Amino acid sequence: MKNFHHPNQGLLHDEVWECMCPALRDRCKNGWAALFRNTVLQELPAERLAEGKSDDHGRPTVGLYTISGLLLMQQMFDWTFDQTEEAFLARLDVRWALRQTLGTSISKKTIQRYHKVLQGDEGSCDEVFENVTSTLLKKLDISVQSQRLDSTHVLSDMAVIGRSMLFRRTITKLLRVIEKFDIAVYGTIPEELRNRYIGSDGKGVFGRKQSGEERQQFTEQAARDMHLLVKQFADHEVISKSRQYLLLRTVFSQQCEVVEDVPAIRKNPGGNTIQNPSDPDATYSGNKGVGYKVHLTETMNETGEPNFVTSVTMAPACENDSLAFENILEKLEDKGRLPEVLPADAGYGSDENVERAASKGIELVSPVPGGKQYDPAEISYDQFQLNEDNTVCKCPAGHAPKSSTFHADRGQVWAQMDPALCQSCPLLAYCGVQRNKSTKQPNGRIDFRLKAIRCAKRRCYEQTEEFRKKYRLRAGIESLNSALKRRMGLKRLRGRGQKAMRHAVTMKLAGWNILRAVEVCNYRKKMERKARVSG
Repeated sequence: MKNFHHPNQGLLHDEVWECMCPALRDRCKNGWAALFRNTVLQELPAERLAEGKSDDHGRPTVGLYTISGLLLMQQMFDWTFDQTEEAFLARLDVRWALRQTLGTSISKKTIQRYHKVLQGDEGSCDEVFENVTSTLLKKLDISVQSQRLDSTHVLSDMAVIGRSMLFRRTITKLLRVIEKFDIAVYGTIPEELRNRYIGSDGKGVFGRKQSGEERQQFTEQAARDMHLLVKQFADHEVISKSRQYLLLRTVFSQQCEVVEDVPAIRKNPGGNTIQNPSDPDATYSGNKGVGYKVHLTETMNETGEPNFVTSVTMAPACENDSLAFENILEKLEDKGRLPEVLPADAGYGSDENVERAASKGIELVSPVPGGKQYDPAEISYDQFQLNEDNTVCKCPAGHAPKSSTFHADRGQVWAQMDPALCQSCPLLAYCGVQRNKSTKQPNGRIDFRLKAIRCAKRRCYEQTEEFRKKYRLRAGIESLNSALKRRMGLKRLRGRGQKAMRHAVTMKLAGWNILRAVEVCNYRKKMERKARVSG
């Protein structure tokens, strides 16, 4: 039976409060516990935990608001399940924040069960983050007009292994499944292959210290073994549909290629590949390594007041930052948190993203990606004068073209200049006019996109003091990334798989905003005291 016990229902006798010493009361009243008890608890999606429960039959469940709040605290303080159980049983501030009496108790098994339910509901973590963040932003009157954007790398509870170990673990998983399924089928696999991964020989081969040449030989042998297993069980009615076989086939297709029925290891398989069979969703980033990527937007100000995270987006580690920008804007727009100014690093600063942000009234302050340096002596495309229909009116030297057209579908500008004028032009060495392949003389053709003009203007703007002043505020989000990993345990999470990682990250960010709200209140009290003293 559902047991909600809404947080707005008061207690006739608050025995937990009376058991506290004066110092603990003061700490709870001015810390996170009071904010959690009076503001956050009622915003949690307890109804999601009640699905499948009866309204009036059966034994009452644990208080659903209580367990929702406890699961949020677990991520907020980076507790294990044992630490979560101990905190509820032994800490008065936790009980008081959850509006519980002294006689209630929750077991570790109950916490694990509801954690699994909440983690399996993909929308629950988003609802927690959005409800908590919206309530705190409104309660504290936090402005979202200026925000900054960055990504950080997180790792799941998995080992970072090489290609040789990846092959071995993938093959071993399949062999054990086949052995458990049918010993007769298992006997059809060559004994040498089985012993290499299951028997004592396998432990010696893959466990001992190896030279680079030996490791390469074993990796090539594992590739041949994978190829044999893929072919042998491709038509098996049961094994070919098993998760372990599909995993092995995927790893083989990503890491190897078959040339004349002989498997060969790919030199560069790319980042969008399985890195560990324990977490098939984790991918590889050339800059950060194995794991996942988290995109964060944070409010910013120059007064020194603590900032809040306004959106969180999970993405594969191999994905380029610019691809997540549209999804980030959609999240901010849905919740009414679109900023006016948004500094971000060059990974987000593609021309498409700048135009997309401008269409929503946002100034995306970001360098042009690609690393091309601004050269004041170079003739850039923004120095071509265009007509209203985007055809060329004059070149940088002031010469009119013989003809010019604009392809709107591609945003491309084409013009034919007089080759004689181009050949004698003093700006020829700096101009992008095309040249004849054989004579190397200018043929007068100009071909560029409007995107090139916009990027040239942006590179010029990057040299101004105005851009530097706006962009320097972006660096502040690096301290957020560092604090989340140090204080919230965001560097390596305890879950595996994209669903578990997304749940943990989003709940941790909701907890972070609760802690920041307490810091904002303390900061404002401090400023008020200073104002009274100075006044």
